[in-house]
This record gives sequence, structure tokens and C-alpha cells, in this order.
Amino acid sequence: MARPNIVVLRQLQQSLPAAQKLFAMLAEQDELGEWVTVDELIDNLELGRRNAVDLLREFAEAGVGDFRVGRKGHPSR
Repeated sequence: MARPNIVVLRQLQQSLPAAQKLFAMLAEQDELGEWVTVDELIDNLELGRRNAVDLLREFAEAGVGDFRVGRKGHPSR
């Protein structure tokens, strides 16, 4: 996996309210899970499905994880 692009992450955090909410949500967790699902973003951040997917794709493009589309009952994450 590529190294995260800190500059891009900082720009996302400053320009997207949803990214700010995601950073805050992750900071509040005692332990980070292996992934964040689209459904978690919808429930916890009150985002629409399209916005949640777009946010996770932006993070993947910045080098923070991979976006995986859910298949056969598995969640998008």
C-alpha cells in the first residue's frame, strides 16, 4: 500500500465537512477497526450513501486504505 498523502488528507479535512466528521469519529474510538463501512458513515455521520462512498474513495485516492465495493452481502468499505 502506498504511503498516505498527508497534504491531500489535510486538504480533505479542511474542505470537506464529512472528512472532518470522519476524523473526529475515528479519534473518539478506543480501537480502530480494520475498516470503516459505508453504512457506518451513513449512521454515525448522517451522510447519504453517495457522499459516504465518495468520501471513502477520496481517502483511498489519498493513500489511506483501499475502497472495496461490497459484493455478495459484504458491505462496501
